[in-house]
Amino acid sequence: MNKYSLTQDAKADLIAIRHFSGSQGSDPPAWGLTPSLYAALTLVLQTVYWYLYSRQEPPVQSADIIKAVTELAAHHEDIAALWLYGSQSKGTALPHSDFDFAVAFNNFKLSPTDKYLRPNELALEWSDILKIPSDKLSIVDINQAPIYLCYNIIETGKLLYHQGDARVWHEQDRIYSQFEHQQIENRIYDRT
Repeated sequence: MNKYSLTQDAKADLIAIRHFSGSQGSDPPAWGLTPSLYAALTLVLQTVYWYLYSRQEPPVQSADIIKAVTELAAHHEDIAALWLYGSQSKGTALPHSDFDFAVAFNNFKLSPTDKYLRPNELALEWSDILKIPSDKLSIVDINQAPIYLCYNIIETGKLLYHQGDARVWHEQDRIYSQFEHQQIENRIYDRT
């Protein structure tokens, strides 16, 4: 995050500033301020608001981020496959939408904690390389994610990269099989 990026808390603070400064057409709050002091305070708050919002960087182009992440995955020895899913893959992304990626990793010989942390650490590393806020990049391990999410990823997502081996097809077969098993279990449970 650069020094001009606004967090959700900062945006909420600015909305509050706009409200309390009366810039939304509301009456001035009853704080017992003289009109001139209230006008000066309003001017200061509006100047801060303008300064922060005028310094924001232009939105990053989605295609550039997707291409860059695909290249990062292709050069990462522990990544066997990369999928894009969510609003970016469906074409319904808004300017503030994040980028959702799923990764099939090669290394299975990690502790459960390391397996859990690996996608989050990768997301932080890549967001730093790409110079985008860390909350704009989400990565899940397709072998650790819930089966319904995995099914959604392979059904509606886009495969962006794979090493050229059969790993992608093994993952898809595993997910379809587990999803079908879960559906059967749900039907049996619903009957009882």
